[in-house]
Amino acid sequence: MLKRFLTGPCLPNTLCSELIFTDPQILPMTRTSTQNEPSGKTSRTPQQTRGRARVEAVLDACAILLWEEGPGELTMHKLAKRAQTSIGSLYHFFPDKDAVIDALCQRHLTAMNGITRELDQISSAQWRDMSPQAVIESLARPYFQYVDTYPEMLVIISNSLGSKIEGAPDLRLSILANYEKVLELRMPKLDTALLKTISYVLFNIPVGALQSLQENNQYRERVLRMELIHAMVAYLQTIEAQHAGGC
Repeated sequence: MLKRFLTGPCLPNTLCSELIFTDPQILPMTRTSTQNEPSGKTSRTPQQTRGRARVEAVLDACAILLWEEGPGELTMHKLAKRAQTSIGSLYHFFPDKDAVIDALCQRHLTAMNGITRELDQISSAQWRDMSPQAVIESLARPYFQYVDTYPEMLVIISNSLGSKIEGAPDLRLSILANYEKVLELRMPKLDTALLKTISYVLFNIPVGALQSLQENNQYRERVLRMELIHAMVAYLQTIEAQHAGGC
C-alpha cells in the first residue's frame, strides 16, 4: 500500500485521509499576484526550531484562509492573526502574502513529490499484472486523497497559484511520464503517438473537475473519492479492450 505523504497538520473540519493537475503543455499556470512584477524579495529560512514552528503555523493559517476566504481576501494582517504571531515576526520571514502562498505551495509540492517517488517502487511486473482498477487506484488515488485532505489545494489549482515554484512543472511532467510508462508496459505494441495521446487523455480526465470543485464544494468528497476513479477506470478498460494484446 502506498504511504501517505502529508507534510503538515490536517486542517480543521477536513478529513485526514496546480501544482499537478494542469496540463503541462496546454494550460501552463500563471500565479495570481497583487503586484504587476515580482518584487525580487525572497522568504527567509528559519534557523531555529522556534522559528521553523512559527513558519509552519503561518503556512497552516494560510491554508485555512485560502480555503475559507480565497486568495483575493488574504492579507498579511489576517495571516498574523490566524497564526497567532506578530505582524513584525511575519514580515521577518515573508516579504508579502505571495511569498507565504509560494511557501505553502512548496510544502505541498514536496509532499506530492514523495507520492511520485513511492510509485517508482512498483515493479514493471506488478504494473503489468494489475487490473485496470488497481492501476488507477495506484496512479491517481494518492493524489486525490491528498487534495481531499488539504482542500486548499483546490484553491491553488483553480487560481493557478504557485506556478513559479521551482519543480512544479517537473512534477506534472513526471506524473504524465508515469502514465506513459505504465501504459507502455501494459500495451507494448502501441505506437508512440497513440500511447502519448492516450496518456494525455487519461492524465487530463480529472483536470476539469479539480479546477471547478472549489466552487462546487458539495460534490468534493464524492468526486475525489469515487467519481474521478470511476471515470479513469472506465476509460482505461475501454482502451485496453480495444488494444488487447497491445495492438
